[in-house]
Amino acid sequence: MTHKHTPAPWTVTKHFYVIDVHGVLADDELIAGDIGSLADANLIAAAPDMLEALHVILDAADDRVNDGLGHDLPPIVREKIERAIREAKGGDT
Repeated sequence: MTHKHTPAPWTVTKHFYVIDVHGVLADDELIAGDIGSLADANLIAAAPDMLEALHVILDAADDRVNDGLGHDLPPIVREKIERAIREAKGGDT
């Protein structure tokens, strides 16, 4: 999978009242700064891994269907996954 975003892992740092998210493999690049809550920072930091997981789910479902081993994902599940991927990529498919 090619990345237009800073590749994972992303880490959360907290210095007093300032919470930041940094890209570890990108020379500690600041991804998001002065985030309002630790919960939001953790969600942001998990985004690359969640995006990769969504791609893995779709690929696995497609492989099962193409190999005749099973059914596709329920339509609502596939739609939600595909929408989340599009949104993560800025609306691109």
